[in-house]
Amino acid sequence: MGRLILKALSEMHCVVTNSRWQIKNVEIVAVHIWKNIFL
Repeated sequence: MGRLILKALSEMHCVVTNSRWQIKNVEIVAVHIWKNIFL
């Protein structure tokens, strides 16, 4: 049980530390899709 919680916490930490990078990638992909649909 404790190991599962630790795993979840470490994953959340990774998400938090990588969130800026992930948001940046999502924006790039969203713009790319937007351009493909509307241009």
